[in-house]
Amino acid sequence: MASGRLIDYLGHGLIADRPATPDLHTGTLGLYWATDEDKLYSWDGAWAEVAPEYTPPAETVRFSLSASDLTTALEVGTSKAYFRPPQGFTITGARASLLTASTSGTVDIDINKDGTSLLTTLLTIDQDEKTSTTAATPVAIIADGSEVIADDAEITIDIDAAGTGAAGLIVTLIGTAT
Repeated sequence: MASGRLIDYLGHGLIADRPATPDLHTGTLGLYWATDEDKLYSWDGAWAEVAPEYTPPAETVRFSLSASDLTTALEVGTSKAYFRPPQGFTITGARASLLTASTSGTVDIDINKDGTSLLTTLLTIDQDEKTSTTAATPVAIIADGSEVIADDAEITIDIDAAGTGAAGLIVTLIGTAT
């Protein structure tokens, strides 16, 4: 709708009853509420839907969990940490960070839902780095439906490679609420 325009016609009813060409004063705007469609239309030489059906943006959720203490060097192993999300969500990303970087080798992390990996490419923190956001190979989430996480599903974190001297691992899952 044009700003500052006067409304000369206001009507409501079935879409079939909306006038094909409303009789309006020049330069004015007409409005019609289609009760059977639950939509508002404007006339400015042609009918146009004013407010298309609104789809709210997806709510972003983030869950962070510690997968080690802050000082002990990481060790390879399964189920180093777990949690059960308090709501359903679809995982769209993941990142990890260290308090102490590995002096030799990468830290490779797998994320599992009910014992099955959610990743096609592991979450990696490169040698001498403290975050996965700078990894040479970015994490890739499976996109086959298994990335949908139900409320209270069991999520576990595996350390597939621990590097040397790396400590203080935190893993963050990013997604949209379902």
